Amino acid sequence: MLPCLTGMCILQLVLTGFLAAGVETVTKGKVGQNLTLPCHYSTAQHGTTTTCWGQGNCPLSWCSATIVHTDAQLKIHGQSSKYHLLGDIHQGEMSLTIVNATENDSGTYCCRVEISGLFNDQKTNVQVVIEKDTEQGIRIHLSRDVGYMTKMHLSILLISYNELQQVMYTIPEYQ
Repeated sequence: MLPCLTGMCILQLVLTGFLAAGVETVTKGKVGQNLTLPCHYSTAQHGTTTTCWGQGNCPLSWCSATIVHTDAQLKIHGQSSKYHLLGDIHQGEMSLTIVNATENDSGTYCCRVEISGLFNDQKTNVQVVIEKDTEQGIRIHLSRDVGYMTKMHLSILLISYNELQQVMYTIPEYQ
């Protein structure tokens, strides 16, 4: 192995650290739900600044396949019926909401906050996993108790997006 030249080693360590810097998170959701991808920065520390959300990992500058971005005056560009910045952007709340998520929304998203200075940008890569809700629908069960009194019970199980409701009805005795 070649000996390390002091300046080159420092440059290599600095560049490696800057290129690897960033936060990695995983956000999971179900088809049909709204999903919020986290991204925050301190406006008290950095003031208002330019930000972007894009698809794919954060590149060296800006965002790949930009979805939504803000300028230094916090004007939002690119919002659509699918993608929204719903937080208080004046307070550095840059979280992206995906409306009515589909399996096609799965993948990596990048939030980049431009901070003045060389290689100072705050980068957040969010891995999005959208799963099908396999338990949707209605199950109906009808039963009859035979004994001192005859009763009919109708049990309806409603299942939708991880919410489980069970309704039990007793049908009055019949002749």
